[in-house]
Amino acid sequence: MHDLPTLSSVAPGASGSTLLRLAPHQVHWIALRRGASLVAVEGTLCLTYRDVALVSAGHVAPLLARRIDEGERYPIEDRGWYGLSGAGREPAGVLIVPAATSPLIAMARRWIARASAWALRPTREGRA
Repeated sequence: MHDLPTLSSVAPGASGSTLLRLAPHQVHWIALRRGASLVAVEGTLCLTYRDVALVSAGHVAPLLARRIDEGERYPIEDRGWYGLSGAGREPAGVLIVPAATSPLIAMARRWIARASAWALRPTREGRA
């Protein structure tokens, strides 16, 4: 068994990742952005969330559940609230890797790339 911190002693690591340990059937809700990842480092993890397409239905929308076994990574595809819990009789350890950059920085990078491509496009022969 790994020596993981408990939920009460969660601290970000050097890279901004958070490592936490969940007791069996303990649920921890966390807001995650698109681009983040969850890595099951110990035991089996149950991930619970609502589909983004049904978010307008509010709490009436059904909860979806995914099982993440030890060693597997689950990429977060939509921003929202995710419930993490230990699925087996053993504690579960999960590494939460945040998204690489903020959405504003990603949007600025896309804009600069498009502007550069537009400025460097080949000119037509008829124009100087």
